[in-house]
Amino acid sequence: MALRPRLAAADAFVLIVPECNRSVPGPLKTLIDSFRSEWEAKPVGFVGYGLSLTGGVRAVEHLRQVSAEFHAVGMKDVVLFPRVLEHYDAQGRFPAEPEAPRPRPSSCSTNCSGGRWPCATPSPYARTASETPAWCAVPASRPWWAR
Repeated sequence: MALRPRLAAADAFVLIVPECNRSVPGPLKTLIDSFRSEWEAKPVGFVGYGLSLTGGVRAVEHLRQVSAEFHAVGMKDVVLFPRVLEHYDAQGRFPAEPEAPRPRPSSCSTNCSGGRWPCATPSPYARTASETPAWCAVPASRPWWAR
């Protein structure tokens, strides 16, 4: 069956896109550009995946702009799969066995802001001290707005 009648008959679309050079792969963009009226006034959902931590968000945001130009209705929520290769094991099987979860402490020793904000100690979830976000390093004696 030809693609144009199938697109025209669809009630909605879900575009699954890998991130390629911080955007949409060229062949997908060409395919989308080849049709116009088939996209109009139809909802479009987005699923992105990529090798980086962003998980294809840049490709999805580019597709939002493209779908708006074609008067399609882009859905607000998206599904993203960051670091997609980490979900496969060495033999290429999906899903890879997940690591055992790290134990979560019940409370922090320097509980700043009454528990509303992160602790002043390095995050127990960071892999190294350099990966601890800067906002976690605020001394507990200073309020979060005074950093």
